[in-house]
Amino acid sequence: MSADILSIDCSPVFLPHEGRLARLPRKAFFPRPARFFSTFEEKALIYDCFWHGDGSRILLLCPPPMSLGENWRAARFFARGQKLAARFFKARSSMLVELCGAPSDSIEVEMKFAGMDYTIPVQKNLSQQFAGSKIVFTMNRNNPLEWICEWARFHATMHNANGLILFDNGSDAYDCSDIEQALARIAGFEKVLVVSWPYRFGSRDPGVLLHPYWAHFLQNSAFSHVLRRFGAGAHGLLNMDIDELADPVAGSDVFEMARGSPSGFHVLNGRWVENIMDGQAPARKPIHTDFTHVLRDIRQGLNARKWALDPSREWLEDLAMQPSWHKIKQMPKSLVRISTQGSYWHFRGINTNWKHDRSISRPPPLFCRRSPELAAMFKTYESRVESHGQ
Repeated sequence: MSADILSIDCSPVFLPHEGRLARLPRKAFFPRPARFFSTFEEKALIYDCFWHGDGSRILLLCPPPMSLGENWRAARFFARGQKLAARFFKARSSMLVELCGAPSDSIEVEMKFAGMDYTIPVQKNLSQQFAGSKIVFTMNRNNPLEWICEWARFHATMHNANGLILFDNGSDAYDCSDIEQALARIAGFEKVLVVSWPYRFGSRDPGVLLHPYWAHFLQNSAFSHVLRRFGAGAHGLLNMDIDELADPVAGSDVFEMARGSPSGFHVLNGRWVENIMDGQAPARKPIHTDFTHVLRDIRQGLNARKWALDPSREWLEDLAMQPSWHKIKQMPKSLVRISTQGSYWHFRGINTNWKHDRSISRPPPLFCRRSPELAAMFKTYESRVESHGQ
C-alpha cells in the first residue's frame, strides 16, 4: 500500500527586495566572505502563519528579529477587525510569535509592520493528520533520490517510522513531485509530506567565534514547524539528515526510547563513518550500506548529538521551547540530565559536498577498521528489507 501524500500551503512574508529595510547580521561591521552575505537571510519576516494545534491561537514562524527588533515591537496585528495580542518567543536562530484573540473563523491576519501593510493567510494545523505517527524528518537540497529513499527505508524498517516530513530547500535536480513519488513507494510509510522551502539556508559565520552557525535560520525554524504545525500529536519525532542513520534499538526503536524517557527526550550520540567503501566501487551510485569503515581511534570519530522527542510532554507546551539541530532551546537542564541516550551513524560518503568537499576526506587505511557493529546492522537491515519484498 502506497503512502498518503499530503500537500500544504505556507504563508511567507518578505520585506520589499528594493527597500533599504533589512535584517543586519551579528557584529555587522565585521568583514565576511561574499558567500556569507549571499546566503544570509536579510529580507524574510515570516516563513509561515498557521493555527496552533489547540485552535485558539495563531502562530507566526519567523527568523530571529535581530536589527528588526524595534519594528517587530511596534508591529500591530488584526483579524476580522479585532486587534490581536502578540507575544514573542525568541531564540538565537528563530522566533515564534503567538497571536491571541482571533475569531475562530479567521482566515487571514492583517499585519502593520514598519509602515507597510501585509495580509497573511492563516494555514491549517496538520497535527491531527499525523496523530499517533512516528515521524522522521529532514531537510534536503539535491541529494540523489537513491540516498533519500535508502534513508527513509532504513528508518521505516529499523525504527518503525510511518510518517515522513521532508523540507526541500530549492532543489533544481528534480521537482518536489519526484521526491513524493519516490517516497510513496517505500513500505511502512502511511503519511508523507514534502514541504517546498526554497529560501536562503544561511552559512557558517567566520566573523564570530561563539555559535558560528547562528545564521542557519531556515533549518532551525523548520524544527519548530514540525513540532508546532505537524507533529504536536505524533507518537514521536526523529530528526536525521540524509547522511545520518539512527542506530537500532534491541527489541524497540528510537521513538519508543523517547516515549519511555523520563524527560521525553532521547539523545543520540554521533559516530562518523569514513568515506571508504568495502571492496570495489559498485556500478550504481554508492549508498549508505556501502560504507562500514570507522576510525580506529574512537575519540576522533565522534560527532555532534541529534535527538528523538516525545511531543506530548507538558514542558513542550511552552513556546519558548524551540528545537534546533542538537538540542531543544530553553529545555531545563534537569530534564536533559534524565534523558535516555542512544547513537547514530554519520556517513562522510553520503554528501553532495555543499558545505565542504568530503570526497577528498579519506584517512589512510591504517587509521581505519571495518566496524562489526555497522556491518551487523546492515546485515539485519537488508534481511528485513528482503523479507518484506522491498
